[in-house]
Amino acid sequence: MRITLAAAAMLLAASPAWADFYILQDTATKRCTISELKAVPGTSVQVGSVYFTRAEAETAMTQMAACVTE
Repeated sequence: MRITLAAAAMLLAASPAWADFYILQDTATKRCTISELKAVPGTSVQVGSVYFTRAEAETAMTQMAACVTE
């Protein structure tokens, strides 16, 4: 029982390392943001793929023509 609880505690502590990042485009403004949550149908769409780090998502977003930049 103790081993099971210890394993569960370790998984919970390590879970932020498994976070995925998405580039989401607002359907109204066409602006892109980086999020750890998936797109909400009707308000945003996912652009690109799933990124494992925020830095990867930021680099990819700067190279996307679909995202409006000012």
